[in-house]
This record gives sequence, C-alpha cells and structure tokens, in this order.
Amino acid sequence: MRVLKIMLERKFPVKINCVQIMGVNEENFIKLVEMTRENFVDVRFIELMQIGCAENFQRVPTAEIFSLIEKKFR
Repeated sequence: MRVLKIMLERKFPVKINCVQIMGVNEENFIKLVEMTRENFVDVRFIELMQIGCAENFQRVPTAEIFSLIEKKFR
C-alpha cells in the first residue's frame, strides 16, 4: 500500500485487478470504486478461476458487484 500511495501522490496512472471472492473481499469493492473517483486508478473486476488452491472459494457474481456499486453511487 505504501508504494500505491506514493504512485497516486505523484499522479502515476494505476491499474488494479480485483478477484472477487465471497466472504473475503466484498467490503472492498466500494472502496476500490471510490479510489477511482478520487485518483488516477483503473479497477478491473476479474472472475475467480476455481482451480488449484482456489477451487473451494466462491466467486461473487458480477451482477451483485454492479448492484452494490449502483446502490452506492446512484
């Protein structure tokens, strides 16, 4: 986070890929979107690939992410 903060302070464009995992990071979706409104940040929500060590994780449906964002910023 320290490097990210420095890059944002210096106005570097930043791209963040976020894998949405149910029960792990749902609370961060809105924070990431808010970051894009205040800084030079692009966020891409990437679908979870349920293979290998991630095979027991559940993805957050894209429609649910859009719904959360829409409710917050409407």
